[in-house]
Amino acid sequence: MMETLLSLPLPWSDVQAQLERAFLVVGLNSVQSFNLQSARESLLDPELCPCPYHTTSQCTCQYIVFIVRQKGKTPISLEVHGYDDRTYVSLVPTTGTIIDEGTMNLVRLAMDQVALMQDSPSP
Repeated sequence: MMETLLSLPLPWSDVQAQLERAFLVVGLNSVQSFNLQSARESLLDPELCPCPYHTTSQCTCQYIVFIVRQKGKTPISLEVHGYDDRTYVSLVPTTGTIIDEGTMNLVRLAMDQVALMQDSPSP
């Protein structure tokens, strides 16, 4: 089962950009390895792939998988799932791989920074 690390009342595109910045700030490298909307666009007929949440092919959902790593350590996979202006970031479970505690602490620090951005008053 996936562990939700962050849940925000924001569109996925906002959270994606904030995560990428936060990963850099804490010293993590991240690579986007999957993007649902890009995958749907590559289909010959995206209309044949209806959204399970909206029951239509006019889907605004997004799944993005980030591979996040600290230099020399085992990478961690994170899923960003956004729909209806709400975004969830979850740890993708791995089988037979031990998650590096230092990398996981940096991932949590990045999540805290993104959450704090939402709590900060606007200038």
